[in-house]
Amino acid sequence: MKTEDYYESKLYMGSETFFDDEQFSQEEVELFIGVIQDDYHVTIPVRVTPVTFVSGSDYKESGWEIAAINYPKVKATPSVIDKFMKDLAEKLLNRFNQYTICVMDSEFVTMFKGTKRKTGAISADTRSAGFYFADQWWLGNNYG
Repeated sequence: MKTEDYYESKLYMGSETFFDDEQFSQEEVELFIGVIQDDYHVTIPVRVTPVTFVSGSDYKESGWEIAAINYPKVKATPSVIDKFMKDLAEKLLNRFNQYTICVMDSEFVTMFKGTKRKTGAISADTRSAGFYFADQWWLGNNYG
């Protein structure tokens, strides 16, 4: 039996658009991810898991955790996985008109933030410069 060092990067996104609370399905997200994977230089397998985000008694939203690991058959390094997950976050942010998508790896939490726009403005090409900004926090032991 051969073992590998474990590595995982996770992405979190909600199921509603930023502008008009239009909802979309997990199937739509999975189909879009598949297209992105097909166009990427290496196919990074992901796991799509339904989650519920709760923020106080007044806010609850369904969404997904999308996670990639260093699957041994692919032989992707952590840096390749991280780059893919950040590229995927940009594309999901734009395609599904998200306010925030969070990407977490072993060191950082990166928040990708979109700008509010009408749903009709969503384009399949999601590499529009200047559309999002990302804040990044280090996940070290800095609790005060």
